[in-house]
Amino acid sequence: MLPMKRSRIALFRYVSALWVSGAVALALATWGCFLLGLSSATVACVYLVIIVLLSLMDSFVTAVIFPVIAVGWLDFFFIKPLFAFEVANPQDLTTLSAFLITSIVITSLVRRLRRLGQAHREQARLLDLTRDSVLVRDLENVITYWNRGGEELYGWKEEEAVGKVAHQLLQTIFPAPLELMTEELFRSGHWEGELLHTRRDGIQVSVSSRWSVQRGDEGQPIGTLETNSDITERKRVEDRLRRVQETYLAEAQQLSHTGSFGWKVSSGEIFWSEEGFRIFGFDSTTRPSIELVLARVHPDDHALVQRVIDRAKDDRQDFAFEHRLRLPGGTVKHVRVVARAMRGETDNVDLRLREAGNPLSS
Repeated sequence: MLPMKRSRIALFRYVSALWVSGAVALALATWGCFLLGLSSATVACVYLVIIVLLSLMDSFVTAVIFPVIAVGWLDFFFIKPLFAFEVANPQDLTTLSAFLITSIVITSLVRRLRRLGQAHREQARLLDLTRDSVLVRDLENVITYWNRGGEELYGWKEEEAVGKVAHQLLQTIFPAPLELMTEELFRSGHWEGELLHTRRDGIQVSVSSRWSVQRGDEGQPIGTLETNSDITERKRVEDRLRRVQETYLAEAQQLSHTGSFGWKVSSGEIFWSEEGFRIFGFDSTTRPSIELVLARVHPDDHALVQRVIDRAKDDRQDFAFEHRLRLPGGTVKHVRVVARAMRGETDNVDLRLREAGNPLSS
């Protein structure tokens, strides 16, 4: 209850101070204009300036009460008959009505703009509280907003970043051509992915980036809101874990004389494990291909392997079979091939082939 009571007391003091300052300002303006013998139209302009300034204090009183008071003083001191709340000329009545309406409309608009400005400042303050980098780019990718998270992540202050082309400032490395990413952004309204940025000190950071299109009142694109989260440490941990897993996998394959390789049928690309190179008898610097596989197949099994390869291209189904390899020097290996068809995101079929077997001399 105590904080609420203090708040009410503070509000009462604020309103009282506003009333006093407004009344004093209008009184001084009235006294000065009366001594100078200014016309009612000129005095109305002076009153309007004072009322607009008071409306910046953001009070309902300034938007309604002070215009009413100003109309009364304008009538009493500057419209004949003077020193009486009477209007002899109908034109003066129109002037007073127009002044009252104009005052209320203008002060209402001023208060509304002030509140919008406060809302924008509050949003900016909240964006500054997040540790993520938040920036706004216009349609030319020029930075128009840069929050405190961006300053902490990249090292550039807001005044240094605003006005710069974002991708040039951050030396962005994209996972795909920027044109294609931009096309996806404006087609779906958003884009998400990982980017590589360079800080002011030259250190590269990996970020999880999210883009969203900002639109105007008529729905037209006016810019892009981009948020970036630093995932550099997470990527390092993932890389270390991946290297450990690859090491254990390589050791397990070596102990079991098992090799694995992937064959992407749509492009013809082949990827071998280290043990796969040993089984086929190729150096690890050799680039794998179907032709190299067939070159190692035993002549008596060549037709069988070719039929399996052709069928895999057409059917793209799982399969398993056995055949022989003949290596340089006459060594023959009996191997068993187990393949599993895996559909990728583009609906292509990747064949994961596993070759297992112990080398046998002929």
